[in-house]
Amino acid sequence: MFPGSLLDLEKKQPGSGMNMSRFIDQRDSECTNCHQASEAAFNHQINLELYATYVYLLMSFCFDRDDVALKNFAKYFSHQSPEERECAEKLMKLQNQGGGHVFLWDTKKPDCDDWKNGLDAMECALHLEENMNRSLLGLHKLVTDKNDPH
Repeated sequence: MFPGSLLDLEKKQPGSGMNMSRFIDQRDSECTNCHQASEAAFNHQINLELYATYVYLLMSFCFDRDDVALKNFAKYFSHQSPEERECAEKLMKLQNQGGGHVFLWDTKKPDCDDWKNGLDAMECALHLEENMNRSLLGLHKLVTDKNDPH
């Protein structure tokens, strides 16, 4: 779904090949309360959450079409989208409070954008949630290991 791992974060934006070192190196003295890897991991998680918002919003409208008419799926995904956005906003607030900087990346188009049925969409959502959870656990481990004040 959303490529990249915490191992790639310090220098690259997942999926783009963009070298993040120029941003990190410029701010060595500015980032007083945060560790660079933690800042990158926070930004990765923020962008995963925003990507999920995008996917769930698309799913919601996919199942709300007249030719599909799975209104309960539409309602479920319509509820999920703002939840992910709120999570991203909370992480952005924490990033700012910890002295870090929020970097938003180009939003990646969902790998699949026309789910054939509810099962396909739920499997996609499960995969997305597993990726976000794995990333969040990695973020927690990283900031705990670094004793980061985030």
